[in-house]
Formats: sequence, structure tokens, C-alpha cells
Amino acid sequence: MKLVILLLSALFANGQIPFPILMGGSSAPNHNGFAHYRVITINHTLVPNTDQTNFPVLVNGTISATVGNGGSIQHTVTQSGGYGLTIPADAIVTTDVGCTTKVAGWEFEAYSVTTGASLIWFNANTVSHLVDSKYYLCYGKPSISTQQMTVSSTYDANTGGAWHWPNGTTIQNADSTVNGNTTNATVAVTGEIDGGTGNPAFNLAVCCAGTNLSPASTVTYEGWANFTNLSNSLNTIGAWDNNRVIGTGGGYTLSVNSSGHVTAGIVIAGTQLTTLGTQTLVPGTWYHLALTYSNATGLISYVNGVQDGIVAGAGTSIDYSGNASLPGMRFLTSLTAGGMTGSIDEHRVSTSVRSADWLRAEYNNQSNPTTFAPLGSEN
Repeated sequence: MKLVILLLSALFANGQIPFPILMGGSSAPNHNGFAHYRVITINHTLVPNTDQTNFPVLVNGTISATVGNGGSIQHTVTQSGGYGLTIPADAIVTTDVGCTTKVAGWEFEAYSVTTGASLIWFNANTVSHLVDSKYYLCYGKPSISTQQMTVSSTYDANTGGAWHWPNGTTIQNADSTVNGNTTNATVAVTGEIDGGTGNPAFNLAVCCAGTNLSPASTVTYEGWANFTNLSNSLNTIGAWDNNRVIGTGGGYTLSVNSSGHVTAGIVIAGTQLTTLGTQTLVPGTWYHLALTYSNATGLISYVNGVQDGIVAGAGTSIDYSGNASLPGMRFLTSLTAGGMTGSIDEHRVSTSVRSADWLRAEYNNQSNPTTFAPLGSEN
């Protein structure tokens, strides 16, 4: 006993006293009642040039199985908003290691109760291009048994529609934004990220005529596409174009021509603008394609987040008139009217112009989520 007292006295004198032991406490930090957390580290070297705000980050990793399968997830619920899959109720995404400040929103695209394997999108309020941004996935809290997030808040107010077509087995057409722009695709295929929809025969995925998909003066349309062939003069992945082919109707279209070059089109106050890209796309490869328009920046097309074609703006009024009997957003489109044969995934329409840096960061994230935003080990 004397030896212990002498040892503690010596440690105290040297400033090395283990205070948690002295006070009868624990050195473990408090995580707001959650049993575990994992760190999501966003690799700043894959965020080019500028910081991004309210950026939807994709995380592909393993959280934990449910307690009934040997894991730490205490409760599951059916996700409300987006896709109605079974998700962990007591798993949240936060900005702090204390697990107290939740991000604006998150969404599960996939979750396995037996393994914990997950695909999660979350709204990162800031993604720095200078230093790694850190977020926290906290889980395992018995008192939480209800859904803790609003799925639509994963996406900012400029996002008019976001479609995952997840799982690749059973087609699911929901729009993950607050706008409810549900498609009517009929074919489920393997996508770039989990599932997608495809056109092995005829699968016109018609959507909606909402104003959030037909913005007045600025627009971004983007998504992944994998072509089986390029047999049409225009192989259109999607459009708001009343006659569904560039040069007629109105709205905007995103296509690849028979030579493998991206062709973006938009009608501005009756004037048709068209870009012709320089990159050559080949069938059998997934590409992230995008178009943006504003009068200031012009009509720009992108391949994998890199600018591919541009024409000057022609005004501030996007023309959606054309044939009023066929208004609305269409994916894959008719094979007899410039449609594509192949598969698409992760399509979005925004009422703002997404920057080249935003689009490149999206490509980097979605093409390799485990490198862009790796999910750390269990703490």
C-alpha cells in the first residue's frame, strides 16, 4: 500500500497523474448515447479548385448489422422519402464526433441487416478543397427507434429531381427530392451505383412536367449512361424536349451521336443551340454526362466532369413550347425518335448552373466513393 501511495505521489509530482483513475471516472469520450461511430473522411485532393456547399456525398461502406445478426443496430424502420427500404433507425450522420449535430439530410440507397453493407447519400454542408472534411456516422442507440432524417434534405433547393433507380432487381422510380417527380421506367438493370434502368428493348421512362424540371433561365441536367451501341444518329439519354429530338420542340436534350461525340441541345426563345463535343465515347463504358446553360456561361457539355463542348448563350428564356401534347422529362426516349440502347443511372436536374468543379467532384465521388469518402473503422 505504501508503495502504491509513493508511486502515485511521484506521478503527481511529475504532472503524470492519471486523473480519470484518481477521480474514479472514465477517459472514454461521450458520443450522445451512441455505442459506436465511424469517421467519414472526404479526400480534399479529389475536390478540385473550390469548396462545395450542400454537396450530396455518396458513401459506400459497412456500418453494422442489426443486433439480431450480431451487430450494433438496435432498431430498423422503413425509410420514408426516396425509396422504402429497411434502414437503421439509430444511425445518424453528424458534423461532430460528439454525435449531437446532424447534417441537413441523408438517404440510404442500400442497407443489409445481416452485414451492414450500405450506400448512403448525405448533405455535406461544406466540402473543402484544401483540407480533408470529416463527418461522423454514429449508431447503436437503444432509445432511437424512429427515422431521424428527412431524405429530401439530402439535396439542395436547386435540385429539381434526383433518381437512383436502385437495387438492379426490382425497378423503383421515386424522386428523392421534395418535388416527387416519379418516373415510370419498367426495366431494372445493374447501374454505375447499385441499380439503374435500361433500354434492352423499349423502356421509355417518362417523368413529369413540373416547373422544377423546366427552369426559366438556368439549368443543369446530368447522369450516368452506358451505351450498348450508337446505332442512331442521336442516342439520347434524356431530355425535356417536347418532340424528343434535337432541333424540334423545345427544352433541352443530352445525346451522343453515332460517332461517339456528346451533343447537347437547348432552345432559347425559339433559337436552337447545339454543342458538339470532342471526346469519343465507346459502347460498354459508363460515362457521367452533363449539360449546363445560362446566358452568361452559354451551353456547356461535360464528360466525366470535364468540359467537352460550348456555345455562347442566346438569351435568358429557355423555350419549352414546341409540341404541347408531349411535354415533360423523358429518359432513354423512343428508339424511333433519337433514343439510346443501353443503361442509365443517377440522373438529376437542377434549376441552377452547377460549376465545372462541382461536376468533377461528383464524378470523382460517384465513380469511386471508397476513395473519395472512405468510411473509417468502428470506434
